[in-house]
Amino acid sequence: MERRRSERYRHQVKVRWMNSGVTGGGFTWDIGRYGAFICSQGTAPLNSIVDFEIDPGNGRDTIRCRGQVVWVNQGQLEGYPPGFGIEFVDGEEHVRWFLLSLAANDPELC
Repeated sequence: MERRRSERYRHQVKVRWMNSGVTGGGFTWDIGRYGAFICSQGTAPLNSIVDFEIDPGNGRDTIRCRGQVVWVNQGQLEGYPPGFGIEFVDGEEHVRWFLLSLAANDPELC
């Protein structure tokens, strides 16, 4: 059963995350208005709140947002790399504008 509230786009951008003093890095596997999957060797605990910095590249400003970890993949789901899925709890408007700018520059993301 699909539980996502919006379409996800397969797009990789660098991210840095912090949870309870632990920091990590990685990249998005897919991203949408309400959430993303973060490829990362380190993970945050399920249901915890994570602060993110998304680096959209091309000289654009860093996007800061916060998300709740809704699932963690440590190899149990084939087709997904290690990492965790988040649902944005703050900053989703910034992410929405980022997605719109991506779609304007890459018609395949629409």
